[in-house]
Amino acid sequence: MPEDEKEPVNLPEEEEEEEVAEVAAGGFFQKIKAHLIKILAFTAAAALIILISVFVSTWVSKKVHKEGIREIGGKIVIPPPPPVEISDMGEFTINIKGDDEEPHFIRVHIVLGYGRAGDRSSTQVGSEISTRRSQIQHIINMILGGKSKQELDTPEGKRNLSIEIRDQINQVMSSGSIKQVYFKSITVM
Repeated sequence: MPEDEKEPVNLPEEEEEEEVAEVAAGGFFQKIKAHLIKILAFTAAAALIILISVFVSTWVSKKVHKEGIREIGGKIVIPPPPPVEISDMGEFTINIKGDDEEPHFIRVHIVLGYGRAGDRSSTQVGSEISTRRSQIQHIINMILGGKSKQELDTPEGKRNLSIEIRDQINQVMSSGSIKQVYFKSITVM
């Protein structure tokens, strides 16, 4: 036999069994370690999801409570928006057309709603309404004078009148717009 070649060393059977047992035990612990890491990762992810859910639900709850939304008798009640700034335009009495030959008139007290209290743009709109008061009154007089008794006898006709007045006034406004036209009183005869 050449010297370079060596005969394989045969271990006694007992040593060979111990080595196989150690490898098998090491593989077993490796598998347990891998499963344990997976379990810990899933647990951490679940805990993170729960924490995020608690945070979001707390935030939504505080926001809903702050806005005053509440449930009464199984119905969700949302508080009304804050009131708008107003400008009282006074009372208008105008002759209007009718189907018969008798004279008819409308007497209406108009208030313009234009923005939220304390808002800078509301102050500008209020100032412009004061400056354009005569022009706005003229617009209202012209609109009222073109109406008939039949148009204004229904709630829908009065609602349409309100929208028409608002839209016509907004055409001349430059710093903002009228949000709503309110009738403090309205009489059609």
